[in-house]
Amino acid sequence: MNPHALRRTIIIAVCLYVFDGLVVGQGVIGALVFLVAFLAGGIRILIAAHRKDHTLVRLHAARIGVYFPMAVAIVGTLYVNNRIAKYQAERLIAACRQCETKYHRLPDRLPELVPEFLPGVPRAKYTVMYGDFTYLTSEKSYRLYYVAFPPLTRAIYSFESGRWSTFI
Repeated sequence: MNPHALRRTIIIAVCLYVFDGLVVGQGVIGALVFLVAFLAGGIRILIAAHRKDHTLVRLHAARIGVYFPMAVAIVGTLYVNNRIAKYQAERLIAACRQCETKYHRLPDRLPELVPEFLPGVPRAKYTVMYGDFTYLTSEKSYRLYYVAFPPLTRAIYSFESGRWSTFI
């Protein structure tokens, strides 16, 4: 078995996890890489098995085996980040409601909640991109949202209806 090929696969998988799970936080790249690795690796395994090259069979199986935990780790990270975002959003909503009760109005900006209602404005997720909340206000509308599935899907809370919705 070629240790350099396996080492290179591990480095690529770790880099993909960091990029797709922690920087962008979307999971699509990791899923596609796993799918391609699984299909291409499966074909390579069949060819190597046909040639009775057991070393190559083990190498290709090991490379597929590296990408599987990477994909699971990315999905797990996305799940945890979305749970964190929902929790942090509920904290922000509660603080906005406390402000509304005390001052008879919702805040115009989230930093107005600090330090009276919150110690600081939390991030929605622990990702480099798409990690912040957005708070949009107009004369008759107050909305809090975060990017649930980058780059397109947003979880949006309407203060008027008190409901969550999803926008794609």
